Amino acid sequence: MKTKTLSFIFGCLLASSNLFAQLEIPNGDFETWGYYNTWTLDPASWECSNFQLANHVIPDSMAYEGNRAMRVYPYGFFESAPGYASVEFAADAIPASVDFAVKAYIDGLDSVSVRVAFINTNGGEDWIIQESKVWYTDTSIPEWQVISIPLDQVEPVIDRCLISVIAGYGQFFLEGSLDTWISVDAMGFEGLINTINPISTNNEVRLYYSTSQAQFLTLGLQNPELVERVNIYSSHGALVQSRSDFKIPKKLASGIYTYKFVHKGVQYTGKFATP
Repeated sequence: MKTKTLSFIFGCLLASSNLFAQLEIPNGDFETWGYYNTWTLDPASWECSNFQLANHVIPDSMAYEGNRAMRVYPYGFFESAPGYASVEFAADAIPASVDFAVKAYIDGLDSVSVRVAFINTNGGEDWIIQESKVWYTDTSIPEWQVISIPLDQVEPVIDRCLISVIAGYGQFFLEGSLDTWISVDAMGFEGLINTINPISTNNEVRLYYSTSQAQFLTLGLQNPELVERVNIYSSHGALVQSRSDFKIPKKLASGIYTYKFVHKGVQYTGKFATP
């Protein structure tokens, strides 16, 4: 039997180790604000539709966590246009989900949304969107509600992530309302992100541990349903579970595990971590 060793270690950031990298959304707790353009109070790291005469993106003191959330209104004087706040940052893999708390007021036929896109900038040439998801509502949410947007793992190269919070679309070719708003807070990613300095340079197969989807997610493995056996071992070498698929029947305790699976006569071995 052929054997391939893959040491992709995924999971939460460990303070005592440099093996893991947790992808973070800049100022995702919306606690940091400043007068970066000298005119308006803006959220740090985020671009927004604020301008000299009006603030459409403001702190929300009734936060879900901490002292501040971010509230976005449409902008306009006699006619409304969508108000927005967006953040773009480096990302080289896609997590299991993006999670955030939200509340909103929808006036008339308006709506609000949160958009997430993972992008290959193609060396500064034409951008290629590899994965994009949109959450929206046209119904008011008076109390904080936690939303989780599941993300699909894709194999092509990823180097940037773009997240946008948008208030005010209108429907049926009608103008939206200036009274519509959306507040978001505690925005972050769930699930494994990426490996720093993997021991093996063999990148044919990657294994992601996804608690939100209750399974291992594989990249680069053709016909994963043909897997023969997936064994998970504790750090002490004890067999934790053995299955003939990539499902996770129970939540694994926090720690580092070894996996071994056989697929089309080839054995793959590596490590992963659970938060």
